[in-house]
Amino acid sequence: MTTTKDTRTLPQQRLADLDLMRSAAVVAVVAIHVYAHAYAAPDIILAGGRVGLSALSAQLFFAVSGAALSYTSPPDRPFPIGTYWKKRVWSVYIIFWIAYLFWTVFQGVRAGGFGDAQGWRYLFSVFGVDGLLQSIGIQTYYKIGEWFLGPLLFLYAIFPALRKIGMRAPSLLAAVVAVIVCAGYALTADGNVRFFLLMPLASFTFGILLRHLPVNAPGAAICAAIAAVCVATAPAGSQTGDTAAPRVVLFGLAAVYLFSFVGRRIRGRAATRFLAWFSGLSFAIILMHHPIIGDFIYLWFNPAGSPASVFIPYLLLLAAVILGASLLLKLAERGVKAAILKISGRNGRRSAS
Repeated sequence: MTTTKDTRTLPQQRLADLDLMRSAAVVAVVAIHVYAHAYAAPDIILAGGRVGLSALSAQLFFAVSGAALSYTSPPDRPFPIGTYWKKRVWSVYIIFWIAYLFWTVFQGVRAGGFGDAQGWRYLFSVFGVDGLLQSIGIQTYYKIGEWFLGPLLFLYAIFPALRKIGMRAPSLLAAVVAVIVCAGYALTADGNVRFFLLMPLASFTFGILLRHLPVNAPGAAICAAIAAVCVATAPAGSQTGDTAAPRVVLFGLAAVYLFSFVGRRIRGRAATRFLAWFSGLSFAIILMHHPIIGDFIYLWFNPAGSPASVFIPYLLLLAAVILGASLLLKLAERGVKAAILKISGRNGRRSAS
């Protein structure tokens, strides 16, 4: 593997290519669910038999997560495992719990109840794996977020091991994960294993390795574009309907590479600031979009209208989701997190005295 030195760092320096990928993935996810609620979504949206937005948006999120962790924990810096997990819990669970509690209370009051005798299933939501388990047929009280939070938490758990291998040689990490993914595809045709484990692992690792790839080389970008077009337009054959087929994964990796190539060429201050702002809301948008869409979709969409008429209502609904996400983020950052820091600081002073 060709290694190029990428001296960019996070969080001191915003990386426009990662912000672009996050932003594109968020817009795609909201579009998929708006369209699916309002109309019978076509194959190209839900990737039924084709390479579509559903699998692509998930791969972008996994790749961005791997890349961001790679930039924030380079080999020449200390990697205290306690600090690593504290940051993961701090960045994921605080905002998730706030959003989940709000919508649970809101929907429970409106429905006149908060569940049945199987209330213990709320534990799945406490740990953020309810969307994943619901997707594979296990009953949960799934209300917010997306299924890919579950696989992402698993990838966070194995990142220290992936990082350790990658520190020795990026090519070794690529080879190890490629063998695991290829063996998995060869040994099982189970869609759950492929979609919820192998595809996320491939995308996440590709994101980790992104800083070592010749992303700035136009020739390599052209090759990636050609590969993406060939994969997307090739006959699906036996892979029809398989949203985690090898061709889907390959298309996603090529798309990640192209997004990085394009994003690194964004220079305008206004464009980079907008991407930084919008991508900063990405997790909050992912958490909020399902309940907002479910409550407001029929106010703005005419089921008798044509699919083309979805554009303006979609923008209105996206604005509503962004507003809700902004309020959630402010509550988490300036309210709950600030209060936790204040209380912990006060307790620390008491212990010192």
